[in-house]
Amino acid sequence: MATGSSKLRNDLNKILKRLDERDMALHKGEDGETEMVAPRTHAIGLKNLSHSAYLAEFDTADSASRFRRYATTNWIFFTAIFGDGVSIVDKTYSIIAHFVPCLGSFNPGNTDCLHTIELENGLKSDTITSAPWLKQPDQHSSKQSVASLKISCNDANTANALIEKHIFIGGHLVPICKDICEPIRCRNRQKYGHICRDFKEEGCCTNCASKDHSAATCTVVRH
Repeated sequence: MATGSSKLRNDLNKILKRLDERDMALHKGEDGETEMVAPRTHAIGLKNLSHSAYLAEFDTADSASRFRRYATTNWIFFTAIFGDGVSIVDKTYSIIAHFVPCLGSFNPGNTDCLHTIELENGLKSDTITSAPWLKQPDQHSSKQSVASLKISCNDANTANALIEKHIFIGGHLVPICKDICEPIRCRNRQKYGHICRDFKEEGCCTNCASKDHSAATCTVVRH
């Protein structure tokens, strides 16, 4: 019996199959014949993340595109799984650009500046979805002339290509590296995959893992 994520995925695929059949019927000619290939929109993964977010993975890019179209025009079919008021966001691939000029006219919050990055580096238009400073400008030191950007791309190939080389930003050639995220770890239980506010059981000491005291009162000496 399917449970958890697999049940969500199976329920989603049943709905997608109905919508595929409905879409096929709408495109049939008056004589009942059609030359179009029957669509198959299929999710290979659906995970319920924390904070009411879902991560969906489809077998092909066409499946993902059809799901977005179905969700835009027929969201009522999906409310049993996702509920109301849900927005769909494409998966992004993040990279870090170091030593980016931060005192000139370059403003990563301006879409024209993002388009300029794409143009100067031979990227397709709109492949960069955002590029915020890692540290807010009001937290930069008064003498700071360069800072780091977190660039989000909507295409994995674009992100991989940028990692392999330096790119031009604000008239300067800057190095790129992969955005490596540290795994989530609970400060109470010292386990990975959740944070303390999502876990209601009693915590333990971060120094010796005892449940009898906190790290502040721990007397264990680690060598």
